[in-house]
Amino acid sequence: MELIKYVGLPYVVGETDCWQLMRTFHREQLNNELPEYFYDVSNYMKIIESKVGEASKEALKGWTKVTTSPQLGDIFIFVLGGFPTHCGVYLGNNNFLHTLKGTNSSIEELSDMWKKRLIGTWRYDGR
Repeated sequence: MELIKYVGLPYVVGETDCWQLMRTFHREQLNNELPEYFYDVSNYMKIIESKVGEASKEALKGWTKVTTSPQLGDIFIFVLGGFPTHCGVYLGNNNFLHTLKGTNSSIEELSDMWKKRLIGTWRYDGR
């Protein structure tokens, strides 16, 4: 797997923001199309955990909350500024790919700082 092509990309909303980077990685490396908006995932997390209405659960098709060790391609959801507004994709060996506003994309270790902000790990199988 060639990861270097995902490192050093400038943050651009809608092109290489954190969610679009996840979508590109999934499409190119895992042959998997993620939903268009990360915002949807953060709302889905709330729906699952509060078990709100059957119609809302329909939107969750394809997503599974990971409760075991993460696997390649799993999506980490992080709280920044008090809200679930950031994500990264798990690469293995405790590393993940992500990008933040004002920075270039990078591979980082899931350090204690990131673990404190991690609120969920999700797997998408596209069903």
